[in-house]
Amino acid sequence: MRLFISIIFLIFGFQFSAQADDIKEFEIEGMSLYESALNHFSINVLQANTVENYKSDKYKTSNIYDGLKMYDYVQISYKSNDSKFIIQDISAAKNMKYNECLKQLDQVESDISSIYENSSNISKEEKLTYDHPADKTGQTKITDIVWYFETGDVVVAQCYNWQSDYGKMNNFKDSLTIGISNKDIDKWFSNEAYN
Repeated sequence: MRLFISIIFLIFGFQFSAQADDIKEFEIEGMSLYESALNHFSINVLQANTVENYKSDKYKTSNIYDGLKMYDYVQISYKSNDSKFIIQDISAAKNMKYNECLKQLDQVESDISSIYENSSNISKEEKLTYDHPADKTGQTKITDIVWYFETGDVVVAQCYNWQSDYGKMNNFKDSLTIGISNKDIDKWFSNEAYN
């Protein structure tokens, strides 16, 4: 049975679920890693909302905008050849200006870190700002904080600054994003997806 601890960011209505040291216990919009996206969406919805942003075809991502309770959109990633659509990565975003996001990121860091302050199975990487790998001009920025589980799986809180030519061309909006990823897709996003 999943235990449910809720962190609520009152101003923006964020809800994030977590329990102890198991990434499978994190839920975003009721979804967790390693379960089938088909428990929540039809094949038609997943396929109709597939994005083509990656240079590698090992994984696919579906962006879902409709029927969500707390977020503006979710992104669900799964292996391209997986007929069961097992979730390898899920992230949810709330659109907000980048500077406001940075303020909220500090609160998110405090809230998530407080859950794990006594855990030796999870380590945290300090806040870092870097170029988005899809924008080769280096104008698009990401600021994030990452929590690593012993398994290599990750929880990440990120602020996206899309006030760039690339962001405007793609009609992207600045956002605060909460994500959970297994170790394999996390490496793929870093090393293959945009290269």
